[in-house]
Amino acid sequence: MFLDISATLEGRKTFLQMVERVAEAIQIPFTVGGGISTVDDAGYALDAGADKVSLNSAALARPAFIDEASKRVGSQSVVVAIDVKKAMKAGQSGQKPARKLRAKMRFCGQMK
Repeated sequence: MFLDISATLEGRKTFLQMVERVAEAIQIPFTVGGGISTVDDAGYALDAGADKVSLNSAALARPAFIDEASKRVGSQSVVVAIDVKKAMKAGQSGQKPARKLRAKMRFCGQMK
C-alpha cells in the first residue's frame, strides 16, 4: 500500500510517476491513496498501475464520492480508509460527516 498522506494537506495529487515505477518493480497488487479527490484522480492512479485506490479525506467530505468512484472504476478497485481519532464530544466538528460516511457505507453494503 502506498499512501501519500501529505498530498491532500499540501493541496497536490498523488505522484503518478512513483506509482508507475512501483507497479513496474513489484509483482503483487498494491493500493494507492492520498490526493485522490476526483473520479479522474482514481482513474489516473489505476492507469498508472495501482490495483486499488484508497479514498480518505474526499470520502469524508463528500460521501457520494465513494459511489461515484465505485461506478466509474469498479467497486473492487475502491477502498475507504478512515483515520480515527479520540472520541469527540457532541457538537464538535467532524461528527456529521462521519455519520454520513457510516450511513453511505451501510447503504453500499460495506458495513453492518
